[in-house]
Amino acid sequence: MAEALVNHHLGDSWAAFSAGTVPMMVHPLAMAVMEEDGIDMTGKTTKHIDQFKDCSFDRVVLLCSDVERLCPNYPYPGEKVSIIVHDPVVHYALLSPHTYRRLRKELQDRILPYLRGL
Repeated sequence: MAEALVNHHLGDSWAAFSAGTVPMMVHPLAMAVMEEDGIDMTGKTTKHIDQFKDCSFDRVVLLCSDVERLCPNYPYPGEKVSIIVHDPVVHYALLSPHTYRRLRKELQDRILPYLRGL
């Protein structure tokens, strides 16, 4: 969702790539909620961070609260900043469109202003 939001709203100045340690398909509720904002995520998947080991980035925005445990020695270049958000799959027993709307708003309110300010 973060990748799609950044590329949709800030694509003129930023290119976002989403990756993690456990790649998976985007949850259908996440896709539906993003579609409400006119953002099509059909066919999107998360990627494994190792796909980017030969890349350099201006910024690496870490969203996972477990990043220190899962990636203690994250080796890839780029200034790192943590903007921890609540992952519905991890933090909520009941997944609902409302849960994903809250996440979308949290990402919009925290990541977009941060990147706009750089």
